Amino acid sequence: MWSAVARRAAAPAFIGSLASFTAYSYCEKPARTKEQAEEAAAAATAAVVVAAAVAGQKQPPQRTLSTLTKEQADGQKQVLQALLGQMIDDVDRTGGVGELQQALTKLEDELWARGRVHRVVITGGPCAGKSTIMSDLVQMLKERNYLVFTMPEVATEMFKWSDGKMWDDFSAQGLDDDPVWASLQTSLTRVQTVIEDSIVHMAHRSLSKRRKGPNPPEGAVVLLDRGVIDNVAYCTDEAWAMVLEDLGTTTARLRDSRYDHVIHLVTAANGAEQYYTLEQAGHEGSEESARSETPEQARLLDGRTLSAWQETKSHFIVGNAGVTWPEKRQKAKAILGMLLGDASSGGLMQKLQCAYLPPEVILAEAAADGEIPWAVSEHVKVTYLSEKSRLQKTSPGNGGAGAVLYFHQDLDADGHVVRQYAMDYWTYTQKLRTVLSSRSDALAKAGVGDSDVAEWGGQLREVREDIVIFAFGDNRIRCRCSEDRSQLEVEVCSSLPAEQVLPPWLRHVKTTPV
Repeated sequence: MWSAVARRAAAPAFIGSLASFTAYSYCEKPARTKEQAEEAAAAATAAVVVAAAVAGQKQPPQRTLSTLTKEQADGQKQVLQALLGQMIDDVDRTGGVGELQQALTKLEDELWARGRVHRVVITGGPCAGKSTIMSDLVQMLKERNYLVFTMPEVATEMFKWSDGKMWDDFSAQGLDDDPVWASLQTSLTRVQTVIEDSIVHMAHRSLSKRRKGPNPPEGAVVLLDRGVIDNVAYCTDEAWAMVLEDLGTTTARLRDSRYDHVIHLVTAANGAEQYYTLEQAGHEGSEESARSETPEQARLLDGRTLSAWQETKSHFIVGNAGVTWPEKRQKAKAILGMLLGDASSGGLMQKLQCAYLPPEVILAEAAADGEIPWAVSEHVKVTYLSEKSRLQKTSPGNGGAGAVLYFHQDLDADGHVVRQYAMDYWTYTQKLRTVLSSRSDALAKAGVGDSDVAEWGGQLREVREDIVIFAFGDNRIRCRCSEDRSQLEVEVCSSLPAEQVLPPWLRHVKTTPV
């Protein structure tokens, strides 16, 4: 049992430990800027709240340390120290010190792992090379010290589990037998989401446990052979509506909350027909294949799959036009490397300045262009918390049905995003309020009145833009229209010169270094 003196002495050290590990979790090193210190202090207060909840105590006052004056903050720390001293006393008396330490360690691990687990879907039509390219990606990631978790295609696994009876028994009347086919897709989606969630949980846990080892991993990558949105391509609109009703969810929620990046591999039936086969990698001659599509059906499914994922925020296409099979594999590896921050893969993403077109005109041109199967738009608002971090809010444009997404993003010295993690609306608004409140307090102490706040920089810098995304050939084109309607920056991921893969109505002006 701890003595009273030891308990009183432990409380200040305890709060210092909380502040230390949360500052590290947010900044990756001790906070050195005012903004980083503010964020770390707010996180420390949140950690104290969690610790108090574990010990069964009442929560401390809700204002964060970063929003108080120095005198108020000192008083608040004394209150927290007294609370922690009492909490340690209580947990010691009930034998719960070890439990509290475990809870705090788990919280620290989870904060550190945030933004370091990447969920990547590898999708595409039949015979696109998913199995082989996933093997390439696994090898590449392991060589770069990433933890790798893979998930096989659930439809193929269910086909094997049913001894090949699944398609025959559920599609006896054809895919237009919506209720029967929808019941199969509901079961498939349920199984897939449970397995995905389990794998992602394992990735977080493994990454957290290994972070203090002699060679901590760079992060963890979950490679998924198709995501649940792929099921849309195999359903009629009516059948998919039944699936969503049974699951009590929406397409946007399934698409936007479960995955970070999607890499679409175009079927060999489109541009490499001589290599199209019904055999699946690893199953040659040994098992009945779950693949039965003709080349024409494969092209149709490839297009439907591409369309199903069209509103995904991070979506890349790897086609067959003008490339060999080894080059296709290399491009997929380069895309994933780029997404993970590999500078050597940067040349794949090209940016161009084009003659300005308003977003509504781009959408109209895309709709009239017979070579563009779909186009979507979104509104983006970026709020800079400091030179090293910012918040991003992305909402669907043009009456789209996508979800509103919120992200915290860490920036490097050049302003590029090096890590991001998703958050909910409440956390997004709390971060904004914390930083705005602390700035207002600082301005008030300097004698700056409300009317002068804007002049003195009291408001956070915001950047807004409209983005239009569409598919053209084997490329996904991303058009960024500035808020002042003066600039149009076009992004394309291609090994070919960017100006060669743009539609003719999108006039190239100059190339912008990435």
